[in-house]
Amino acid sequence: MADPEPFRTLKAAGKDRAARLRRVFGDLRECVERWKTRNRSGKTLGYIGGAGNGNLGDEAMFEAAKGILPHWQVIPYNLLGRERRLARFGLSGRSYFNSVVLGGGTLINVFTKRLVRLALSQGLRVSAIGTGVGSPGWGVEAALDPEWKSLLRQFARVGVRGPVSKAALDALEVPHVQIVGDLAFVLGREMLVPPEDPPTFVLNVTVAPAGSGERWEYDDLIELECAAQNLVANGWRPVPVAMNERDVEPLRRVLAKVWNGEMNIPIVRTADEFFSLVSRCTMGIVLRLHAGILSACVGVPSVMLGYREKCLDFMGSVQLEEWYISPRERRPGQISWRVKDLSERALMLRPVLLERIAEYRRGLHRFVHEAVEQP
Repeated sequence: MADPEPFRTLKAAGKDRAARLRRVFGDLRECVERWKTRNRSGKTLGYIGGAGNGNLGDEAMFEAAKGILPHWQVIPYNLLGRERRLARFGLSGRSYFNSVVLGGGTLINVFTKRLVRLALSQGLRVSAIGTGVGSPGWGVEAALDPEWKSLLRQFARVGVRGPVSKAALDALEVPHVQIVGDLAFVLGREMLVPPEDPPTFVLNVTVAPAGSGERWEYDDLIELECAAQNLVANGWRPVPVAMNERDVEPLRRVLAKVWNGEMNIPIVRTADEFFSLVSRCTMGIVLRLHAGILSACVGVPSVMLGYREKCLDFMGSVQLEEWYISPRERRPGQISWRVKDLSERALMLRPVLLERIAEYRRGLHRFVHEAVEQP
């Protein structure tokens, strides 16, 4: 009887060869598809960020990156394996990109480290523009890998969102870190829109997604409901805004306790849609980071329930820490007191806040020119 071992070896070799061919043809197909979007004309910037996932904050920051460099092609640089494959065909790396930025979002974290390492290993000029440090969201710890110290020391410029991020990098001994504000500040409006009368307030809440391991449930919103009820009792009207599909149900629950009657809960897809809804509000009560940031872009200050330190990072950057509340450290009555206080002071704060955003916007334009365009 013939020894079956050679046949098994030949069969295995055939499978390996077929797998390699599938990878090669897969790479070629991908390159054909990417050529449609990476047909280079002029300067090209790789953008590391979260665009394309249906989250308004990420989409707004990608929009801001494109707006601040109108004469550049701004293309997502987001998937490690894809960028490695495309580099073999001249569609990534130094043969394609003039520069790469670590853009908006809390991206100095565990997830982006390998992608940044790849960009640097390709010899690309890399900068951080309005980036946050720490946990990017639910179910992710904030511990900072010490390798970021060596990676960030190779950056052309390091511009972070706010004082919490800068303190984290100072502790890591990263030199020349600048606070430049959140990248979405680029979208800030030039003029205040007169507030509605009777007054309105932005309302954005959410809960932790299933499987995140977080304990942030509907019951955690009860005091927020009471604070919103007090505003409504004094003649205010809520303007609910969902930044993601996951916000709709928690908003519906809160509104059922706060507002007498049906109210539409829009899922906002673009910054312009958000601005058209909230620009005439006097203040906000928000949980999601970019609900507060985009409200600030039209001069609307918010009480923020900061479920992550990135929220304090933003509030500190625009001197609104007084109305930041950490869910882990809040005291009974704190939300109601902060909401009442802001409702009495918001009209005076609106022009001050918009000017702070304008200062960041001007600074971001200068910073991006230095980071991306200067040698």
